[in-house]
Amino acid sequence: MHWRLNCDILHPTDNGKQSTELLDICGIYGLDNLIKEPTRISSAKEMCLDVILTNVPSFTLKSGTCQMGLGDLMLIYSIFNRKLMKLKPEFVKERTFKNFDKDEYNTSKLQALSRQAT
Repeated sequence: MHWRLNCDILHPTDNGKQSTELLDICGIYGLDNLIKEPTRISSAKEMCLDVILTNVPSFTLKSGTCQMGLGDLMLIYSIFNRKLMKLKPEFVKERTFKNFDKDEYNTSKLQALSRQAT
């Protein structure tokens, strides 16, 4: 998931409790922020206002920021390994007895047994 924050997660104690609450939520749900670099660089301060959160960081090949040339904001990106994300198909055998006919089953079973005997 990705969104722009109104708080700086690089300096969580500088901007009230929003940053620390976000970091607490990430800790509770096991989320890691893939963006470790500042996403807004001004003459006064470097801040990280954007996050990409994941609960499986191993699916990520690379993530970071790029200079766009539009003011002091940086572009964020993440490249995921789709091969790891693809789940192997799971086949489940199941039997339904909705239309099960006990007499027909017993008849076919007796016929199979009699064929084996001869």
